[in-house]
Amino acid sequence: MYSVGIDVQDIKPFREKPYAAAKRFHERIFTAGEIESCASRADAADGFAARFAAKEAVMKALGPKRIFPKDIEISKDPDGRPFVTLRRKSVLPENHAVSISISHTGDVAAAVAIVHPL
Repeated sequence: MYSVGIDVQDIKPFREKPYAAAKRFHERIFTAGEIESCASRADAADGFAARFAAKEAVMKALGPKRIFPKDIEISKDPDGRPFVTLRRKSVLPENHAVSISISHTGDVAAAVAIVHPL
């Protein structure tokens, strides 16, 4: 089975309410690792918006399963490629994985997620 999800996010809300001003929101949505990674960037808003778009894309690709944004962690491998870690593996069909691609420019962040057989 293959399934695709896509999401586009406006970066502006993340600039208007940075982590320091909206910790409660960020801590409900993002894992500690994601917060650390994004908050350390020169433009943290880009990182948070991109990860938010990626989480939304993953949820769409997984379909109508009960999963929350914090159940999905978006990280980067040593080469800078994003990857997904699901805290609840049961939402993923057996012998499947999730691959993602993330991009951001100017005022927009976008992500595509694909659920695919291993």
